[in-house]
Amino acid sequence: MVRYGRRGNSNNIGVPRQEWEDMTVAIREAGLGNSIRDALDLMRQRAMRESGEVIRVVPAAATSIQALEKVTMMSDGIDDTEEIIKCIFCLEEMAKGCEVTRMPCSHIFHGPCIQKWLKERSHMCPICRFKLPTHD
Repeated sequence: MVRYGRRGNSNNIGVPRQEWEDMTVAIREAGLGNSIRDALDLMRQRAMRESGEVIRVVPAAATSIQALEKVTMMSDGIDDTEEIIKCIFCLEEMAKGCEVTRMPCSHIFHGPCIQKWLKERSHMCPICRFKLPTHD
């Protein structure tokens, strides 16, 4: 018989106790109603402060961002699993007729949301980490 439970310095899902406590504190600081992304951002900021490391932001090339395909949602915003399709950034529904931006990897987002991500945060798709060019 296999038993799951607390053992040593980890919880029942195998995450070291200190990491689990840090994650719990960050989620609590973000507060109810805020997204998990806010909590993860707080954790990243805290880790950067504590480690003294600098994480370099590598934005996508402006020409790559401008070249992204703009398409109109033809479906009613529901995927094959009957789940409502939402932009992962703003969490708003992408309804039929809504203009969206498609990455080369085929993931779709609201145009302003993905453009801000690619200009300010990363040159990679936030879902699959597909890389866009970083300089023109």
